[in-house]
Amino acid sequence: MFEKLYWVGIRQSEIEMIPNLFCGSVCLFGESKQNHYVYHGERCNQNITTDEMYSFYFNTLNKIISENPDSKFMFYNQNKAHIYGNNILEHSICYNNKIILDDLIDKGWARRVLSQIVKAVPSVEINFSNKNIINSTKIFQAYNKFILQKPVSGGGNGTFLLDLKKDNSSIKNLEENERILLSPYIEKAYSVNTTLIIGDKNCVIFPSSIQIIEYINNKFLYRGADYIAFESLNNSIKEKVKRNAEKIAQYLKDLGYRGVIGIDSLVDASDEVYFVELNNRFQASTDLINIALAEKNISVQELNILAFEGTLLPEFNVSVNLSSYFYYNEADGDFNDIQYKYQSFLRQLKNKGNKFNLIPDGFDKDTHLAGKCYGFKVNFQRRICMPSPDRNLWINENIRYINPLIYNDYKNNILKLKIALLNQGVCLDDQISNDVKAAVYESIDLEISLKSNKFTFNCPYRINYSEISPFFVDANYILNYCGQPLFEIKIDKLGIPKEAKTTSGKHISKIVYMSEDRLRIKTMSGCDFKKNKIGCDFCNNASICEYFSFEDIIESINYAATLYGKRLRHFLIGGGTDFRKNYWEIVENIVKYIYANNNLPNEITLMIAPFETNRLSKLKKLNISDLSINIEIYDDVTASKLMKGKGKARQIYFDFFKKAKFYWENFGDLRSMIMVGLDKTEDLYILVQKLAHLGVQPVLSIFRPLPKTPMEDYIMPPNKYLENIYYECSNICLNTNFQYKLGPKCPACKNNVLAI
Repeated sequence: MFEKLYWVGIRQSEIEMIPNLFCGSVCLFGESKQNHYVYHGERCNQNITTDEMYSFYFNTLNKIISENPDSKFMFYNQNKAHIYGNNILEHSICYNNKIILDDLIDKGWARRVLSQIVKAVPSVEINFSNKNIINSTKIFQAYNKFILQKPVSGGGNGTFLLDLKKDNSSIKNLEENERILLSPYIEKAYSVNTTLIIGDKNCVIFPSSIQIIEYINNKFLYRGADYIAFESLNNSIKEKVKRNAEKIAQYLKDLGYRGVIGIDSLVDASDEVYFVELNNRFQASTDLINIALAEKNISVQELNILAFEGTLLPEFNVSVNLSSYFYYNEADGDFNDIQYKYQSFLRQLKNKGNKFNLIPDGFDKDTHLAGKCYGFKVNFQRRICMPSPDRNLWINENIRYINPLIYNDYKNNILKLKIALLNQGVCLDDQISNDVKAAVYESIDLEISLKSNKFTFNCPYRINYSEISPFFVDANYILNYCGQPLFEIKIDKLGIPKEAKTTSGKHISKIVYMSEDRLRIKTMSGCDFKKNKIGCDFCNNASICEYFSFEDIIESINYAATLYGKRLRHFLIGGGTDFRKNYWEIVENIVKYIYANNNLPNEITLMIAPFETNRLSKLKKLNISDLSINIEIYDDVTASKLMKGKGKARQIYFDFFKKAKFYWENFGDLRSMIMVGLDKTEDLYILVQKLAHLGVQPVLSIFRPLPKTPMEDYIMPPNKYLENIYYECSNICLNTNFQYKLGPKCPACKNNVLAI
């Protein structure tokens, strides 16, 4: 197309997938090499243009022209082509008329005009002053929070949250009488971005992505894109986004606009789609589209050239199965959060099977970032975010930037530490990674002593991006947060050897498992619901079942009792649904054996499904200590979708609880596990309240996306969300009865639940 075409952009990685189109580049971030020019000033925030940055582009582009008058430039942001003077503009390609660009880049203009053809975020334009702010917010009487935006701004800079109930120091960045847009802050919503190429004859609309926008230091900042997460949305949302893009593309085509453009939209809790703004440039996620286009031997940049040439644009189907996150230095102090994040990715590169691509853009282990600026990015082959049941955007905690201010909280607040460890998991030094006992659900148990108290936390290991967790256990068994020591810890290493078998040849480790002071007894390995293809989507029980006889189970109990000695304090019978006709006979015989053996503890919990109320009196006569009837999900529709076998009408559970309460009267003798992260928050609170009113102890278990399950790429709730859930649910229990607390009642068995 062009022999001497240069890319003028922000990052060299923007053209990494298309090396043959450009002979060189001029960027802020990357590696200096032949024909590739990189800004040598202090690493910076590209959204805040300085005189030094302007001079870098201006001088470098003129230098290239003077050395080779045939050189041409394609800009990442075509608006920039108009600001460096006619000499550079004459050597530039693929740019629109400045009058059109100035209109499109103005958020106020775009919303006013495009609201005539698509739904747009409601907003008013005002001259900034306290009086005008107060008067304008009255237009949207149902709201207390608002978004203030400079009409021309990017990357989240110039966008502020105004909360009428709080001090809003961030808006001091706005000047008196400055023109701004005021919009109601739509909670429980997330942002979507769509890239288009508009040509004379037709348009190309690429797959959309969920935009990762984070509220950091009182600003809404762009941090990445997730195409996989968007593809998982329901079809009605995707169709609305596409229809809006088609209407906007036609309008822009008629306006005379050509080439690449991005559309930002907002999806609210009712799945309505609102237009937000236009980005008349390449998008920060263009490289992900180019990776997907590589097999088509074309790129977004090449399609952009064809659009300006008036050529019929090729039509094709393409799937973008990638996500990305941009890492910026967010710290105000000396805490080098971004370096630790970079090193965690470097550490994982040596391991096989990594599903990410580290893109340094010139960043390395010696790079020092003095201000809040871009460091590097990572492309993932898994999703890193998803809309929550409430329609808020959840971002995997291990992907997000590291907040250095939280270190002291982890030193002094055991709840915050526990939530973070349960949610984010740990990395282990190579010297100890092969010397631990793997606990249930792909995790390990860490013991921490704090103020003469001992706490055990069940931490994910090798799941949920835990390989890049900021929590790291070094070779000296010190738990570190971002390289800073927190506590000396112990790791439970005493597990049943894999080679240990019963007389009949069954693996004892499949029959019994020790968690803290409780021995879990299973009558089968696997689950008959899974076997019948109606298993729970979040459970990793096998579909191939192995059944254990009474003799196998007794032999395994005795083996474990000898191995663990006085550490063994009680039993839990259950795990996997067993449809065998003699199941209850086996359970009854296990209970009788335990109680008849003076060397064994006489406390037994039984996990039971709520479908056989006629057995309650028999179980009570067996002296079963307590029952665990795990409802897991409150919403009937969600339960039937995710628990095809167990997802019966929720009322069946409540009816069962009422009948079981007749036999187990004490609070804590009946408990029910709730999966936090799968219900809407309001529904979860209703469920906790119902259980507490029935005298059933709620047990909050954080949802974990287990490998080899249909939900293995789901996102766990954020730490702050879990903290709020804990306090609210604790208050619900307390307000029901001042003696009620979140379960289970055994302190040691709280190791893997949201309770202290």
